[in-house]
Amino acid sequence: MAELEVSRSGDPEQGSFLCGSVLVAPRWVLTAAHCVRGQSGSQLKPEQLFVALGSADRDGEPAERWPVRAVHVHPHFVYGVFYNDLALLQIRGESALAALDLAKNREMQALIDGAAERALTAYGWGTTESGSAPRMLHQVALDYITPERCARHWSNLTDQQLCAGELQRQGEPGRDTCRGDSGGPLVYRYDGRSWLAGITSYGPPQCATPEVPGVYTRVSDYLAWLESTSGDDLVDLHSRPLGGRRYYSPPGETLTLSLRLENQSRVNAAHRVGARIDHDQGVRISADELACSDHDGYSLCRGDASLARGASSGDYRLRVQSSTGATVQSRLWIWPDSAAHDYYRLERDAVTAIFSDQPDLLMAGTQRLNGDTVTLEARLINRATHFPAQDAWLSFRIPQGWSWKSLPEGCSGGAVVRCQLGDLAEGAQASRLLVIEGEGEGRVYLDGGSSSGDFPAGDTQLSFLPSQARAETPRAEAGGSGGGGALGLGWWLILLIYGLSTRLK
Repeated sequence: MAELEVSRSGDPEQGSFLCGSVLVAPRWVLTAAHCVRGQSGSQLKPEQLFVALGSADRDGEPAERWPVRAVHVHPHFVYGVFYNDLALLQIRGESALAALDLAKNREMQALIDGAAERALTAYGWGTTESGSAPRMLHQVALDYITPERCARHWSNLTDQQLCAGELQRQGEPGRDTCRGDSGGPLVYRYDGRSWLAGITSYGPPQCATPEVPGVYTRVSDYLAWLESTSGDDLVDLHSRPLGGRRYYSPPGETLTLSLRLENQSRVNAAHRVGARIDHDQGVRISADELACSDHDGYSLCRGDASLARGASSGDYRLRVQSSTGATVQSRLWIWPDSAAHDYYRLERDAVTAIFSDQPDLLMAGTQRLNGDTVTLEARLINRATHFPAQDAWLSFRIPQGWSWKSLPEGCSGGAVVRCQLGDLAEGAQASRLLVIEGEGEGRVYLDGGSSSGDFPAGDTQLSFLPSQARAETPRAEAGGSGGGGALGLGWWLILLIYGLSTRLK
């Protein structure tokens, strides 16, 4: 969230709050066109505008304050009906703060198909229920309103506009953006990420009028204009690792993974393309045709090549080395990179680099109810591509109250059944079926291993409750995966309680 300030004298010390806005690239801020251009067509000059970033306190000192270099109002902005109500501002420098990613059709379709209630969040310093402008940034959770429902209250809506408000709830205060919120972001939270869905444009004269939504400019319909206006500063670049998600090499040696880049921009070419690789300490990255530099926690690899719109690169070969020479695994997160800002950053491509002289074992299994018996399947997989698993084995630990009916080939035991599998080549797997009968709430525990070890360890143990077996049970695998998070964008919730011509936000 950014604060757009105006100073008629051009002195930032004499500036006052004008509108909300949002950082969409290090040098670019998006706001509403009506914030900078009036009904008469007069437009504020760049030297009269300043952007304050990094503070929720409107009266406090922001982390950054930038003068505006250029103001680009959408060429088809129509005052009054507020079509194409966008202005892109170039600031005189590069912000160090994170820009908000722009929603594309994927996110907007998810918004349309998903639950409407509280699907969107608007931010701003607009008027509250007390009738005054707050000092601190506020947020309000809004319902997505379909175009058909919105058209009951607003005529002449276009596909480039988006409606949000509150579906009537008995006994609850109204929710809305209000005067002073113009130009601020309407954010959609999807797939663990925050996306810029809209820019606050206008609403009813009385804020939070029951059932009457606010109108926002739909950003996803303006990506081509944003790209072309930025002059190659905005791109939509994607990376695609070629191969699996796990790569293997003996300790002290180098493993290689391949990467391909795709420019999915609407207009712009991407220049000096390459990749940023976030990684653990003790990892060194180099690449063919790319110059790599080491930084704290990541490596940046760039070349001199450009990718035209819609083009794909050749295959880049990234070489990964462990500086310790020890048995170790390292997670690598790969971002596409270029000289421009990538405005649509999907989750990073995550791969695992494993430096080891051991196999990498994984246990998978199922259980299935067959009348009065339960059939257990245990499957031991050697995921390593560079070392076999010698003398591999798997075992079933049977709980009290249950017993096996017959032993599979190569298996022996009582309460613990151990099965010898022989050697598992690179990428190979072996399985055994065990039929049990009985009753009780105890668990069956599966385990596996080999005489040549297992690295990384911890993926060979699995358990089932045979009392809960069904005729068909989904396959389970040992181990798990972690997930990243994203910073929340909110601070405080504003509840507007108020009470049709048009009212600018």
